[in-house]
Amino acid sequence: MLVNKITSGFVIQVFDTELQRFISQEFVAGEDCQYEDEDGVSVSSEVLEVDGEEAYLPFDMVQPTSHIKERYEDGICPDCGLCIPYDAREGGACVNCGHVWNPIAPCDDDDIG
Repeated sequence: MLVNKITSGFVIQVFDTELQRFISQEFVAGEDCQYEDEDGVSVSSEVLEVDGEEAYLPFDMVQPTSHIKERYEDGICPDCGLCIPYDAREGGACVNCGHVWNPIAPCDDDDIG
């Protein structure tokens, strides 16, 4: 049987006015939980018990990522100098030259020739 655990609570989102974007968020669970089967019929929380305790899954939330524009010096494409749009995303490309926006990672000295 599939069981929906419905937890009341609230979300705290932190907005940075200098960066003009959200930088973090967290879910704060309340005490009230309801349990229902896949048809929406109420069931007992006991169906979630494993070894005498209710199964637990953390309320981890996906955190906002930094914008591609912020990862490149002066917010410009390193290949053509075009200003990177604010909504550029990893894996996308520069509309002018096709440079692919990748995560910037430290250089591994072992790979240097």
